[in-house]
Amino acid sequence: MKISEFCLLVCLTAVMPSAQNAEKPKVTLKISKEDKPLYVGDTVTLECSFDSDRSDSTGWKYVWYKNGQASSRVQQIEEDTVTRAGSTQYQCGVERGDGNHNVYSERVTLTVMEQPKVTLKISKEDKPLYVGDTVTLECSFDSDKRDSTGWKYVWYKNGQASSRVQQIEEVTVTWAGSTQYQCGVERGDGNHNTYSERVTLTVMERTGKFELKPDGEIFEGDKISLHCRLDGNPVGWTYKFYSSEVGYPFQTQNDSTLTISPVNLSHSGEYWCLAVKEELELTTTIVRLEVSALKVTLSVSPSSPVKAGDSLNLTCTWTGGKSSALNFTFSVQRNNVIVKNNNKSAVFRIEQADKSHGGTYSCAVQLPGGGKSYSNEIEIEVQAVPVGDNQKHPLTIVYLSVGLSLGFLILLLLLFVYRRTRGVGGKMISRKEKEEDVITSNGGAHQIDTFNKEEENPGMLYSELVDPPMDKSKGAAVESNDDVVYSDLVKEKLMKKSEEMPEASPEVTYSDIKLKNATGASPAADPNSLYASVIPRKDKK
Repeated sequence: MKISEFCLLVCLTAVMPSAQNAEKPKVTLKISKEDKPLYVGDTVTLECSFDSDRSDSTGWKYVWYKNGQASSRVQQIEEDTVTRAGSTQYQCGVERGDGNHNVYSERVTLTVMEQPKVTLKISKEDKPLYVGDTVTLECSFDSDKRDSTGWKYVWYKNGQASSRVQQIEEVTVTWAGSTQYQCGVERGDGNHNTYSERVTLTVMERTGKFELKPDGEIFEGDKISLHCRLDGNPVGWTYKFYSSEVGYPFQTQNDSTLTISPVNLSHSGEYWCLAVKEELELTTTIVRLEVSALKVTLSVSPSSPVKAGDSLNLTCTWTGGKSSALNFTFSVQRNNVIVKNNNKSAVFRIEQADKSHGGTYSCAVQLPGGGKSYSNEIEIEVQAVPVGDNQKHPLTIVYLSVGLSLGFLILLLLLFVYRRTRGVGGKMISRKEKEEDVITSNGGAHQIDTFNKEEENPGMLYSELVDPPMDKSKGAAVESNDDVVYSDLVKEKLMKKSEEMPEASPEVTYSDIKLKNATGASPAADPNSLYASVIPRKDKK
């Protein structure tokens, strides 16, 4: 009996520990956001649970461990805020008073990251800003340390929340002074909000100035520019141009410069502009535009009066209007009747003036815009050319030169014909005289014979003189002389020694006198031939 009871007790003792071990609870640790990125400062929920169906729910207590260190936490559900980046291990367990039934969960590791660093960038931050300028705001943070979902952007201006929600925003500054901007990123639970540092922008007042170009005096036909100049580098402004002559904007445009070409006298007045951007308006200073009329002058060359047949130049000149000079056209009027119209040349030329060209002249400059500026008037008188002055005219001189040349040629021709005719008559006379005998004063006979040939010297008359000398006794003949005298016979009047030689007379006859044998044979040419003037004398009574 005792032996069998002992055996039963031993068997029960061996079975009891196995039963107790089989009934220990299974502990599980659950951490909220375990599958999401965690940042320093995030709060997580820790929940420790075990299978209550297999254990006695009374007498148990919860214990917590963080990175292997026991925690003072004793609740089944605890919240913990992570304070540093890196890896953190959590573990929980259930224990009973005797310490023999302690059961623990597996360790769970959480990875914690630093909060993202948010940066605010502002365009033109390093440049002067004026009222009306537009700046670009960009909010960014380190994308390597964030979850791309669940974040939103928030903006603050001078500490006040803004309705802007985009990463990049454009802002037009509307007042002068200092303005602070800040941006941030937030998640839905509000525990992950991170903000940038505040950035201060300094904005200056913007002024406008109205400018007129070019400087100096403005004339009709000129090209001018009206410039609405604002401080800084204005972008996105609209410009309205006003004139004192018009009560409303006569021109609205995005360009700050207005060009007027050509200007006329009606453009004179005061001008200014109004610059507009969103709710901003800026009025410029006022400038005064004075348009002067062109000073047109008509000049004539040569000066009046002019002679008929002369050329005439009328030149239209002007002062001012240089910028549009290439577009000018000119017209000329005579006695209020247009004689040249819309011509590019400023010179009106009359090649040969006559009486019909006389009158009152003026010229006009036609502006590109259609207006005209008139010159002074010039009275031009065309006078008839006197007969004595014809030679002064170029054409008269030409005509006279041609006439004189023709007359001179005709005179030469007549002289040539006369000379030819006179030469033929002389030859005929010489032949006739050759056969005639002439009775001299002493009773001798002169036989005249032609010595020279016509072809040798047609202008010289050579004659043979045969004059047998008579003896002093009456009727006796003088012995013949072997030498015959040839001479140019010259008929002259006897002159006293005191008298001057008379002018040459056409009646004078010159002859060569040469010696000739009685036989009629001509002697050999003698270089010592005697030439003399033979002067016939009257017989003494």
